[in-house]
Order: sequence, then C-alpha cells, then structure tokens
Amino acid sequence: MIARTVLVVLGGLALAARAPAQPPGATIDPKELAAAPEKFLRHTTARQLGCGPPGRENEPIVRFLKEHPADPLARVMASDRAVITRLIPLLTDETPVWTRPYIGLRSSETGPPVVVRVGDVALAAIEYHSKCQFSGGGHAEDYIVFARGAEARRELARTVANWWRQAEKHSVARGIGMALPVVPYESVPVMAKRMHRLGTAADKDHALAFLIERVRQNPRNNVTAGPAFALAELGDLTPLDIIAEAWEAVPPDGLICDLHIVAYLCAHGRRREWELLYLMATHPRREQSARWLVMNQVVRDGGYGRSRFVIPFLGLALGHTAPSGSRAVGNAGMIQSFSPADNAVECLQRFTGQDFGYKQEGAAEERAAAIRRAAAWWEREGRAANTFERIERAAADRKP
Repeated sequence: MIARTVLVVLGGLALAARAPAQPPGATIDPKELAAAPEKFLRHTTARQLGCGPPGRENEPIVRFLKEHPADPLARVMASDRAVITRLIPLLTDETPVWTRPYIGLRSSETGPPVVVRVGDVALAAIEYHSKCQFSGGGHAEDYIVFARGAEARRELARTVANWWRQAEKHSVARGIGMALPVVPYESVPVMAKRMHRLGTAADKDHALAFLIERVRQNPRNNVTAGPAFALAELGDLTPLDIIAEAWEAVPPDGLICDLHIVAYLCAHGRRREWELLYLMATHPRREQSARWLVMNQVVRDGGYGRSRFVIPFLGLALGHTAPSGSRAVGNAGMIQSFSPADNAVECLQRFTGQDFGYKQEGAAEERAAAIRRAAAWWEREGRAANTFERIERAAADRKP
C-alpha cells in the first residue's frame, strides 16, 4: 500500500514537472477568449470537475467562477446555455488539459494517473448548463470519459448530441426530462428532483411519473432504491405499495431482498412493509444467511431511526452474538468487535426506556451480560408487548 502510494505521488510529481511554469493560456488574446472560450479549454486551470455534496452540487464550480473569472472554463460556464452547441464536438477531443486535474486519479487501483482531456472538461461544462448527469453519479471520476474506451466516448457524444437536438429550444427543466430516459440509472434520482424543483406543474408531474415507472420496472433490485428515496423526498410514497405487491407475489424462499430497498422500507415503511421484512428475516424456508442478512440490515438501518416497528427485529437480533464487524469507541484509536446483538440492545434501551446496563465502551463481559439481561426481558415481557399490532395501535393512540 505504501509503495503504491509513493508511485502515485511520484507519478503526479512527474506530470507536474513536465507542465510549463505558467498556463499556456496566459498569452491568449482576450478578444479571442471572449468570443469563443471553448476553443481554449485545454488551458483551463480548474482543479475540480466533480460536484459538491447533495443540494450543493455546483459549489465547487461556483467558487471557481468567482475566483478565476477569466479562465476559459469559467468563461464557458458563465456563457449562455446555447454554448452547449459548440461544446458537443469537443466531447471527443483528446487534447490533455494544462493542469491535469485530480493528478492522483487512476484508471484502476494499480493503473497510472488518468490524464484529463478537453472532452472531459467539455462534459463537465455541458452538465453544468443542462443540469443533467450524462456521466453517471456526479463524482469527479465519472467525468473521465477518456478512461472508458473509444467506442464509449463516441456513444456518449452521440447521446448528448441527439438529446440536444430535441432539448435546445426547450426550458432547462424540460431538457432534463428529455434526458432522463438516456442517462445512467444512478443519475435519474438527482435529475428528476432537479426537474421537479425547476419546472412547471407539468414538469413536476412528469418527474414523479418517471420515477414511479422506474420503480415499477425494477421493484426488487437496487435500481429501485434511488427513485424510491427521491420520491419520498418529494412527498410521494407510491413505491411502498409497488414494492410490497411485488414481494408478496414471490414465495418467501425465492425472494432476494436488495439491501438498498430494505433501507428504503426501514425509512418509510408502514406496518405492512415491516411485517414483510420480518417474514424475510424469519421464514424457515429461507437460507439462514439470507435471513441473517435482512435482520442485520434492518437493525443497522432501522435501529437508529424513528419507527418503533423495528423493535421486533431488535429482539430477534439479541440472539446473534457472534462478532460481525469492528467499530471505534471510547478513546481515539480504540477498536472493538461487535455483533448484531450489541446494536440491538443499545437501540432497545433507546426505544423502550429499559436500562439493561449496556455501554458501548464497556468491557466485553459487561456488554455480554447486558445482552443477556435484554434477552431475558424480551422473552419475559418484551416480545408480547411489542408485536406489530400493538406498536401500530400505540402509534395511533399517540396521534392527536
């Protein structure tokens, strides 16, 4: 690992050493730059092509625009959206950019540093103006189209060109809607939310309908989770019924539960969905490893959430005391093995108000004793007091 890091650093230093002392673009005629900044993208000094955190995706680019307004890429970003027409031919331009952004980025774990080219920068600019993500998930690595192979680059250029012929005369929101069918699946949730935020009432309806259809097409695999979470953010919980009906149509022993969907159901599920999850975690005809996987994921995703429907799973997990991972606790650098039962007893104390004496920083035997006390309480009274029916009734009683 150390040797690989040294090689990456040395490779980056070698690339930097070959770069001129100042950007070649320093001598560009300002009039030429103002008239057609896209012709000088190879001279950009931009260091970051990727997006910022969710909800603040454009922060890196906005900061760059303020700090370097005369940079060719900044000029392109500040241009009208119509500049996309002139950027599309550059998507296949293999000319390396001057700064070689993300000098430590590699095409594979052991591969050489990736050289960022004009086509990559052009794609970042197109996505900035269009609010689309033709590249994928919005990370810096997704923009490096020249690491994908020649045919993949040509296909991306054709996709963007075909989309723009339809979208050029329409609004940004409508353009996003036109791109939704052709972008990678991981781009769909964030783009649909942008369309919903920026568009008219008709655009909002289109965004919701597209996300719902994606859920209908794949109700049992990870492709569903992103659209389902996006719909929940937009106030639509239609995927709950779609997923539940799809799961109920398959015998429990034949159903593979995608853990991303499990996380969605833990966040937004009603009694029906929680009972389905419990069936997946306990059905005797399911493989023991499959039951454990669902139970463990529910404890991890739901145990620290707000739904009390997770309590039956916490009781179930008390019997799983074999270590399943490691975590940092107490003093910095202190690593501790823990089991699903550790998570379960901790969450049970929070949900039920019972004090079993469990403390994360406690010695192994102290934690084991607390788990045994919790398990005894569960068998004595906890299980009967925390059925799904009683949890639902108690929640209804608490409503004003």
